[in-house]
Amino acid sequence: MMVKHFKDLSDEQVAKFNARCAQLGVDPSKIQTSVTTAGAENGLHCGHPAANSTFPPANILKVANVAQLKALCACKDEDYVRGLESDAQVRYPQPLSELALPPLSSHGRDVALIENFMTETQKAAVVQALHAFLVGNSNKVKDYEAIINAIHFPMSLAVYAAQDITITAANPLVLDSDQIGLYNFGVVTVEPGGSIQVVTAAQMDSQVFNGQTALGGAGGTVPTINFRGANGSDGTDGTAGTDGSNGGNAVQGSPSGNNCDCNNPSPVAATASGNGTAGSAGTRGADGSISGTSVFSLGAISGPIQVTYIGGVGGKGGAGKAGGKGGNGGNAAGAAAAPCNNSYAGTPSGNGANGGNGGNGGNGANGPNVTIYYTSITSDTTFSIDTSSIAAGAGGASGAGGAAGSGGTGGGTAGNPGTAGVPGITGSPGTLSARLQPA
Repeated sequence: MMVKHFKDLSDEQVAKFNARCAQLGVDPSKIQTSVTTAGAENGLHCGHPAANSTFPPANILKVANVAQLKALCACKDEDYVRGLESDAQVRYPQPLSELALPPLSSHGRDVALIENFMTETQKAAVVQALHAFLVGNSNKVKDYEAIINAIHFPMSLAVYAAQDITITAANPLVLDSDQIGLYNFGVVTVEPGGSIQVVTAAQMDSQVFNGQTALGGAGGTVPTINFRGANGSDGTDGTAGTDGSNGGNAVQGSPSGNNCDCNNPSPVAATASGNGTAGSAGTRGADGSISGTSVFSLGAISGPIQVTYIGGVGGKGGAGKAGGKGGNGGNAAGAAAAPCNNSYAGTPSGNGANGGNGGNGGNGANGPNVTIYYTSITSDTTFSIDTSSIAAGAGGASGAGGAAGSGGTGGGTAGNPGTAGVPGITGSPGTLSARLQPA
């Protein structure tokens, strides 16, 4: 199959490309005609202009609020309202009324202070509402609009544009704008083994998407869109408990001459031993993370596309450590010689301490909602998703109980072992929705 380039586009496709450029504040006559990842070691990054002077952004777009950003995205409310599309795959947050958020009028309307009084659950719900606003029916999260705008807007978004972009197997195209990236390409060609790696949420447009497999097609590598997340860090291990001190042995006095006080030398009673201290618990592993929801409006697609995740595994919980051993008890002193005939008892040995608990494993990342729009597909076009990487972290091992001390008049008790940490929760798999572009 012949690979199309920008010069092969129809007048209608060129007009759509130019219209999108205008919407993003870009002059189509001033953008690069051809971009390739071939010479970009570690990938061609979009989102860090200082590190990629060969492909700088075409514009920095100021976006005042979430409604304005929604207007730039391919997912339209009316398609859901009219029943043209289903939003069953969109993860909507719980109703705002159930979150008990601090009111925007509090703390002198200082958003930074308001955020300081929000829990991580509340912050995550607002981010989830932002993504749902963009890719779902925004009417269902309308109650979140004010808090979304207060916390996340205004935004300054980098816009990248080119007529033709070619992605090679050796070097991916990496979409890692600071917040949400906006990308407009006339023709995207993904060579066999090439990939688009998504680090932050993205809206990417093209008129033609050439998804090439290896020569002959059969058995070739599939062009992929990889959502690159971060694995959670492992929890730290606890510290071992300390051993208890040993008790002192009794010392018997003895008579001296006619002295029957038995104080030469002075007698000493046995002293008590100390208990061991407990081992401390391991800490919880951190959660994995993967970037937010993205939309790809790719136009005429040829070849298969697979969405995959890289990273996002929860961290392993830290191991609990052993409790300290109980100290040995002091030994008794036997009866003294006549005329004293007194004795001193020993003391019990100390108790062993409990072992620390293992830390819980971190949760695997939640996969994002990914939407792909197309105007046409070829007979070999398929859409698939692989979510196997977002596993939960393992729980940490438990610490052993400390041993009891020995000696003295009786043995102490051994400490109990700690409990093993609980594994984290596997992340929700995310969704892939492929849709015909509405007219």
